[in-house]
Amino acid sequence: MKALLACLLVAGGALADTFSVGEHVFHRQSLKNGLIALALQSTNELADVYLALDVGGRHESIDTAGIAHMTEHAMFAGTAKAPPQAFEKRIRAFGGRANAFTREDYTLFYDIRIPMDQLDLILDLEADRLVNLRFEEKAFRFEQSRLKIEEAGDDSIAEHLQKRADALLFPGHPYGTGLRENGFTKAPGLGLETVQAFYKQHYHPRNTAIVIVSRETPDRTLARIEKAFDSLPAGPGRATSHAVPGASSLRIKEVPAKGLRRKRVEYLWRIPPVEAPDHHAWLLLGELLGNRSRHASQSVNVIAGNRLDGDSLRIWATGEQAEEKLESFVKELSKHPFSTVELDQAIQDLSDDFLQLKIHSRPYFSLPATVVRYAANKHPTYVPEFSKKVRSLEIEKLRKLMRTALVDGANGIITFAGSGEVRTLPDQPRALADFAADAQESGQHADAIEAYSRLLKGKLNAMYRIIYLASRGQVYLDARDYDAAIADFEAAIKRSDYPALPPLLEEAQRLKAESMTRRVTDPTGLTATHPTKKPGELKQDLFNLIPIVSAELEAWRGRTFKTPVAVTFTNHPPGEKLGGWYNSETKQLVVSIQDDRPQFSKGVLYHELFHALQDQHFDLLKLHREAMGQDAQRALTALIEGEAMLAVSELMEYNFLAHAGIRDTGPIPPATFEKKFHYGAGLRFIMHLKEHGGWPAVAEAFQHPPRSTREIYEPTQYPMPPIQDLDWPREATNIIQTGMYDIRWLFTRPVETRKSAIAIAASVLASSQATINRERRWKLMFQSPGDRQRAKALILEQDKSFPWQVDLSTPHQARLLVLKEKR
Repeated sequence: MKALLACLLVAGGALADTFSVGEHVFHRQSLKNGLIALALQSTNELADVYLALDVGGRHESIDTAGIAHMTEHAMFAGTAKAPPQAFEKRIRAFGGRANAFTREDYTLFYDIRIPMDQLDLILDLEADRLVNLRFEEKAFRFEQSRLKIEEAGDDSIAEHLQKRADALLFPGHPYGTGLRENGFTKAPGLGLETVQAFYKQHYHPRNTAIVIVSRETPDRTLARIEKAFDSLPAGPGRATSHAVPGASSLRIKEVPAKGLRRKRVEYLWRIPPVEAPDHHAWLLLGELLGNRSRHASQSVNVIAGNRLDGDSLRIWATGEQAEEKLESFVKELSKHPFSTVELDQAIQDLSDDFLQLKIHSRPYFSLPATVVRYAANKHPTYVPEFSKKVRSLEIEKLRKLMRTALVDGANGIITFAGSGEVRTLPDQPRALADFAADAQESGQHADAIEAYSRLLKGKLNAMYRIIYLASRGQVYLDARDYDAAIADFEAAIKRSDYPALPPLLEEAQRLKAESMTRRVTDPTGLTATHPTKKPGELKQDLFNLIPIVSAELEAWRGRTFKTPVAVTFTNHPPGEKLGGWYNSETKQLVVSIQDDRPQFSKGVLYHELFHALQDQHFDLLKLHREAMGQDAQRALTALIEGEAMLAVSELMEYNFLAHAGIRDTGPIPPATFEKKFHYGAGLRFIMHLKEHGGWPAVAEAFQHPPRSTREIYEPTQYPMPPIQDLDWPREATNIIQTGMYDIRWLFTRPVETRKSAIAIAASVLASSQATINRERRWKLMFQSPGDRQRAKALILEQDKSFPWQVDLSTPHQARLLVLKEKR
């Protein structure tokens, strides 16, 4: 982030200063009436204008809730120069767009895609309506009716829950007065004179900032703004902000929440105002908690905001065990604070919040709109200095903040009573959208996904298609179905440049990669602790051992480490046999410690350091990002783990294959089956390649990874052509290509079919799953009708123990077998 830069002279002799946000340089000038003028040069032929006012929900009272939004609507009610609706019509006539939106801290008007020869006219009209609204009764009532329709459409369960939290955290402050009555604020019923008085108090140059993005030089742009606005009267003094109340510690039980179907418990903390010294630390804490929640064993959600006078950090869980989930999450945080790896990732994510914004984008997310609203709020350095302040946070201060927040407890706790209502999917789009949102807030992922999927099959305009794709992707992400989330985010990005989408896609890709590579337990089962040594001695032993093991790996593999591998320590999660892992994203060896003792054996050290060696030569994270589909991801992981296991097996003379078989009796946990595939089948695959082509054949497999688990199980089949896709009807959703791994696991789970698993899986040419009418189906295409018949007979024979059943309602095909999941 660049700091504020030096001043320069502009037209008219007035001083303007410059500041940078990433690569974008803004020029700023204050007019004599107090208006802040900003200019940003771009290469676009058309200009964009954003005008922001320091007025919003925080200037309302319980009796005038919604008045700021109503006044925004009144700005389209006409002046003597421009009759009602004339402003919008004029801009649409030359292909531009004009609109506005109100938030609790500001109101923003935008006029985008303006021809340069029309720019002075638009600025003149903006200046006119800033101070000259006529407030004719008919035009005012028309805008009031438009507002009422808008409020009826945006009364969501999510906003209701947010307002409930605000009412608890901000008593006596306007942030806490926004609870609606029957879905509406007070604005649709306010008198014309009340709104007119609010307009006169807040709409004037002293309360305004404007930015123009155009191809002309900044000095000419600033001169245009000065010409249009400088003669306007400054207006009354700026409104005094409401005092922020002291922190409360309240617990509210069984609050009803319309639309919420399951019990929900929220822990609430108040984030300090933007000028507070620890404001950025609280935002970073929210980022850290959000990232940690993605990996939590209990399903929890985290959200943090950054309003001017303070905001909320909310953690919630749903279901009958909601409170236990939250207590477990917070307890885990107190036992295992954030590692260096987690901290680095959160700092990176948060500090890029503004840097990723584009200058030509949706007005809600564009960089100029963000910069100008903070300028109107008289916080001009917040955006340009944000990244610098986040990156300069003292780590110990952050950890102390987290400990204090957890020890002192939440400022508030709300228990929302779920209705327990069981609802069926409605047919009408609006009701279906409400159903999806309610299910999402209630933590009912399957219902939300089904509702959004049905909406996406209907006729939608571009905006709603993007919204529903992004919403469904978020539900998939919460449900940890990373492939489906990635597909939705990618589809949304193809249709829109919303800046919120790329970070969601990157998060899904990162979580998917982490789920495949991040946590690797000690496959040798060797222990690491040494009870007679002090913790410091054990850490030093580990550091002394790393160069020795590295040299052994280099000699064994015939490759050298390009750079030394960095080491970081993290607290050992309870209940896990976790010695550590290599993090391919941060390029660090992560070592678990318990009671300050490393939980790392020599076997794990060989294994994880070898992953670092692989990463330095083949870029493991890139390989995972390029692997398309779950079956390809599993195959790639087996390739990576198989080579590491060969290193452990040969250097430690350890026969892992002796433990890699599937036993004939007793239950087999999914994690055990997966481990035996990744380490056992992966090891056999690598051994086959090395035996038939030496190390060059292994290296070639990393250059062109196997795309299916069949290639891992049957190394002679590598490389295989792409697997055949199976046809599904148009109404099918959530289609997933499955592979030999899935089929082997399908028949391995029941003891009764276990001995047939390998033969049946080998006879399947292609398979995939999909959802049809909320029911999961599985298609298997066999090599011959006889193979199909043998599999069908076995499933029917073992119907009681088998998790899927033959779908006898489907038309008979010689080689195709359709299954449906039992309920």
